Amino acid sequence: MKALEADANKPAEKRKAEATALKDQGNQAFKKSNYTRAVELYTQGLERLKDFVVLYTNRAQAYNKLGKFTEAMEDCRTALQLEPNNVKALVHLGKAQQGLKDYEVAVTTYKEITKIDEKYESKVAGYIAEVNLAESAAKSDMEAERLLSEGDVKATGVHEIGLGDGKQKLCHNYQCR
Repeated sequence: MKALEADANKPAEKRKAEATALKDQGNQAFKKSNYTRAVELYTQGLERLKDFVVLYTNRAQAYNKLGKFTEAMEDCRTALQLEPNNVKALVHLGKAQQGLKDYEVAVTTYKEITKIDEKYESKVAGYIAEVNLAESAAKSDMEAERLLSEGDVKATGVHEIGLGDGKQKLCHNYQCR
């Protein structure tokens, strides 16, 4: 409550200017892949202006980069409470859900974007393809781990993805055949 009172005592323009400056600094840190610093700066901006939606979405993006998917989801949900049709919040929410391996929910979240604006259809298709690839990779890894635990030492985590006319294998975690 004291934070809200302090906000009310500062002129709105000054709080907005301070929050914007911190957002810009956070964006610079993000561009340098300093995601922890970006989170700190976005948080400082939110301390000055609690309803600055872009700070929530930017911080969510940085949290996703840090693998802090639960925190990213919280920021996205706050942004969506403030702006229900915020596409950026939905994108980062979907990425956080994918990071938590909640693939079906991530796809549903991405589909919400096209309900807001159909111009995002191709982007959404790409996001959904990423989710499907991640889900396939996770299933392949689980199967490879199962086979390894049963003594099949040549079990692999291999995924084929279409690239142009050919296919490319992505191998990870285990020996590729």
